[in-house]
Amino acid sequence: MTVQAISPSAYRNIVLADRIRAQLLEIYGNKCAECGVSSDDAHLEINHIYGRTWKIRDLNRYRRYLRYRHEARQGRINLLCPECNKAYQVRRHEQPPGRCLLFEAWLAGNKPF
Repeated sequence: MTVQAISPSAYRNIVLADRIRAQLLEIYGNKCAECGVSSDDAHLEINHIYGRTWKIRDLNRYRRYLRYRHEARQGRINLLCPECNKAYQVRRHEQPPGRCLLFEAWLAGNKPF
């Protein structure tokens, strides 16, 4: 089996995406927002608090992390460990129909954007 070389631009995108991920971990304190487990103990996942309005497959890794950084500045994402992220998704999908999280945030007086 042969290993294919990646282009310099693809390598640069991977390196830049890793830098942005490191920045996000630093911003959020390298720990799960729910249970507080550190990134040393578990792989942390990016959670979209109000849901994602774009498709992951439409963006390469670097552009996804640029989007994550932009959403972090708006307070629309947090970091969760896999267990807390699964639990969050279950709670989110148990919302009554017709009541989206953006509307709930607006009712509570929070500006999601």
